[in-house]
Amino acid sequence: MKPYAKVQSIPRFRIVAIPTYGNGEPVTIATHEEQLISEKYSYTKDGEALKPFKNELHGWENKFNNRETIFIPSSLFSGEQFGSISLWVIGENVLDNNQQVYKYGEYIFYTGS
Repeated sequence: MKPYAKVQSIPRFRIVAIPTYGNGEPVTIATHEEQLISEKYSYTKDGEALKPFKNELHGWENKFNNRETIFIPSSLFSGEQFGSISLWVIGENVLDNNQQVYKYGEYIFYTGS
């Protein structure tokens, strides 16, 4: 178990998408009624994590313990020639009453046709 399991317990969480360019509220993509702070929803660094340039952008690769297919609503795309959407997992940390803990964020960049 990860060290932060002693200070975080997120028993319910949502996967949300947020349009990065323009205004918009988070849109719920999926809801889970299970503990986020667990090995199932964790990741490990590649065995050669410290070797430079393993991944051209960061020098490492994450190996996630879980995978899930999601669908992003077309309304989140800006209609512009390019843009991005951020995906986040959010939930309430019941150990400190923090109502919105954002974890495991990722950006998706796209181009229009």
